[in-house]
Amino acid sequence: MIVKGKVRKKYKFHWVWAVVLVLLVSANFIFSKKEKLESTVEQIICDVENVDGDKLIYKDYIFNGAEKRTTEESHSGSYSIYTGKGKKYGMSYELKNPKPGTTYIARVWRKTLYKTRARVVIKSSDNKISKGSDKVIRIGSNGWEQIEVTYEYLGGLADDQSLIMFCYVNSDTAEAYFDDLTINEKSKSGGLDKLENSVHLYLDAKALNKINKKREVALQTGILKSADDDFVKAKLTDNDSAKYDVKLRLKGDWTDHLGGDYWSYRVKMPADQSWNRLTTFSLQDPKTRYYFHEWLFHKLLEEEDILTPRYGFVELSQNDQDPVMYAYEEHFEKQIAEFRNRREGVILKYGEDIFWEERMRNDGSNIYYGTLYDAEAQAYKLGKTLASPKLKEQFDEGIKLLDAYRYNRKPIDEIFDIERYAKLFAIAEILEAYHGLIWHNQRFYYNPISTKLEPIGYDGYTDNGPYKMYSKLFFGEFKTSTSGDYYDEHYKYLFKDRLFNESYVKYLLEFSQPDYLESFFKKYSSEMDLYLTMMLDRDINYNYDQSKIFTRAASIRKNIIPYGDFSMKAYRKGDEIFVSNRHPLPLTLLGSGPNKLRVVHEIDTLLYTATRTGAPVFVPVIIPKNHKYIYFQLDGHNEIYTSPIQSWTAPGVILGEFESEVKHSIPLSKDAYKIEGDNVVIFPGEHSVDKPIIIGKGYTLSMSPGIKLDFTNRAYLLSYGPLILEGAEGAPITITSSDKSSQGVVVLCDETSKLNYVNFNNLGALEEGKWQFTGAVTFHEGKVYIDNVTISNNSCEDALNLVRAYFEIANLNINNTFADGFDGDFCNGRIKDSYFYKTGNDGLDFSGSKVSVINVNMKEIGDKGISAGEQATLFLRSAKIDGANIGLASKDLSKVVITNVDLINCKQGFAAYKKKPEFGGGTIEIKAYKTENVDQLFIKDDESKILFPK
Repeated sequence: MIVKGKVRKKYKFHWVWAVVLVLLVSANFIFSKKEKLESTVEQIICDVENVDGDKLIYKDYIFNGAEKRTTEESHSGSYSIYTGKGKKYGMSYELKNPKPGTTYIARVWRKTLYKTRARVVIKSSDNKISKGSDKVIRIGSNGWEQIEVTYEYLGGLADDQSLIMFCYVNSDTAEAYFDDLTINEKSKSGGLDKLENSVHLYLDAKALNKINKKREVALQTGILKSADDDFVKAKLTDNDSAKYDVKLRLKGDWTDHLGGDYWSYRVKMPADQSWNRLTTFSLQDPKTRYYFHEWLFHKLLEEEDILTPRYGFVELSQNDQDPVMYAYEEHFEKQIAEFRNRREGVILKYGEDIFWEERMRNDGSNIYYGTLYDAEAQAYKLGKTLASPKLKEQFDEGIKLLDAYRYNRKPIDEIFDIERYAKLFAIAEILEAYHGLIWHNQRFYYNPISTKLEPIGYDGYTDNGPYKMYSKLFFGEFKTSTSGDYYDEHYKYLFKDRLFNESYVKYLLEFSQPDYLESFFKKYSSEMDLYLTMMLDRDINYNYDQSKIFTRAASIRKNIIPYGDFSMKAYRKGDEIFVSNRHPLPLTLLGSGPNKLRVVHEIDTLLYTATRTGAPVFVPVIIPKNHKYIYFQLDGHNEIYTSPIQSWTAPGVILGEFESEVKHSIPLSKDAYKIEGDNVVIFPGEHSVDKPIIIGKGYTLSMSPGIKLDFTNRAYLLSYGPLILEGAEGAPITITSSDKSSQGVVVLCDETSKLNYVNFNNLGALEEGKWQFTGAVTFHEGKVYIDNVTISNNSCEDALNLVRAYFEIANLNINNTFADGFDGDFCNGRIKDSYFYKTGNDGLDFSGSKVSVINVNMKEIGDKGISAGEQATLFLRSAKIDGANIGLASKDLSKVVITNVDLINCKQGFAAYKKKPEFGGGTIEIKAYKTENVDQLFIKDDESKILFPK
């Protein structure tokens, strides 16, 4: 909203003139109001369902064309109009006394193979005016699409002439079906007189100045940080001429609410007053929530009795500006619950103050506080809440439930109203309204009757449309698998709850039904037509394609259903069977039987899906030896499926063969090692290892100079305790694989490991059963100190992989590696004085990490010398990169600060870009650099920045 409107000076004048002025203004308002009402007509509709003789009728409107009515096809109801085979013309309507200066809009749904032949037309009865169109504005289901023609009537028809709206095919060979003809009018005011509500805001010079200054600061930082003292005084007048002294401020987190001429406001009504039954609400450009999509989301939530703020559209003007279409949205006050027939209750959220504060410090990025685990549980109207003993008690109980959710302390059905929460997720799936499901956007109402949390659905979209939180077809597939990281844990806890999953599947199946969606769209068709017309006037690039909703719903519905015996596999091994869920959603193993007829032996166990790209995870089950089939079901779907029990052993390593409870398994001769307390010590010498070495939790594995371990027959080292490998210069510790089959070294503990003078050679990654690692040498969590370590000739994705660890690395030498050299995920640390040679992919690759890189040398790198992704922060003091596809890359909200770098023989020097849709661009700040034989110095996308030295 432009806020530089005129503010008139105050003058002293006689009270008589004041009275005259009031009368003139009142008269002008009354005249304007009357003119507005006279220009408004009810939407004219022909749904082809009712006839009277040879006429089609709808309410008091009469149309021609009843003789062409058919039941062969219909967009809604049972009938449509058939045209073709000598019947060119469909339904028609004669509009008498059209008003000059009015634009008439005729729309009709059609189904045809002859797209350019089937049209809708506005013409005059004297044939002097004629305008036809086959312009498609909406696509429906089953081949139906809506076309539109518009005509601005400027006058000139004789009194006995009229405008005729009709549809037809302009060829003897073309055929088409037509249904649901609608006729609307739009005055030169832009059609806003159709809206039920209008609002005028007046801000004086002082208020405008304060608003403008706040906006300028937000545009500079990229984030609007609101405070209580941001509110200014303003006057609000509604369409009933009621005037209110209100307070308002700018609203929004990102500056999409502040761009261009249309800005968003948070408005507070006086304590004893309300507007449209709202006491605190937002006024915002519809674009900030993707126009019509957000309204549709709210309406579907209302249909299913899910709490949601009241959301609608209003004609808004400010000071002396022209009115524009705006959206209004209820703020989180007690009326949200009361309006939806709930008792007053506390509204809760995970506080996002630290989230936005950190983003302001780090140019929009999150370094440490990007999850709900760092957030404080908060309540709206906290002062009022704490002052009321009843509300304070609700607040205390509510935040306990929020903590129980994020820390996995209670069953989901004891925390949430599962039915409504599952409905919210299912609706978000169908409409792709995921933005409100991000943890810092979620809001909950503590229901004092059920003593559970109900979700409040809102904020489904960004200004750019759907916010994709994952790359799978539906959210449940992403969040129920065994893959992922701690960012997803709260979702995984929810989706691994059996009762929630049952409801989630049930409502996905229900809401994805074509009949369900068609019924919903038909109920709101008149409002949809009106709002879509206005929004297209605001932004001709806005695209609402209803067919995409039907297509997505159909795809979700088809892929939820299990694929019979492909979705659950069972293998026999001795007295047990081992069962694996291959379906994207959890499945319930009901039991087993000797044939396909019925369950004989009941089990009733929920099996979660494994990662879609890794080896299957198997669960052991004891069943009768003569049973040949298992029975399973998708909770929430009544169909029962069978799968044969294979007579051979399950492929790979089954769950249970390697568990962390095993203290240790050391396939060495007794004189090759000893156990002293909690320390496993391998003696010097050369040792052949053809079975896995497993060190149990609570034990430390120690080695001294000169030891050599040769792992063969796919053997590996898996330790649940730290490694202390102390080699020496001239007498390093060597871990190798003479047959190149070893699955490497994996350390899973949060303690401190130290590696000095160690050589790793010819290793692969551990990939058996539930284990799916990528590194020849892997450390998960803990602290890792590495000095004078060489990793050579590995055959897996990463030579060295650290995950959620702190590290100090010096004199690391990685050469001849299959893909990445050193891959650090969600780590903090420093690497210096290290060398990378002949990596198949990246030399250094950091995701979500904060790392200092000092004096590294790279040569013959397959892809990127140094890569930062997923909000990583890198400080590079000195590096030389000789031979790479890209010297240095920053992507997905990462930031790289370079003090000095030499780039030699690179196709591209620097690259900054967005790779994953849930992130933004990358940033590179360069203080000093040198290049030699670099084909292209830099490349970046529009969301990224590369800052070169001045």
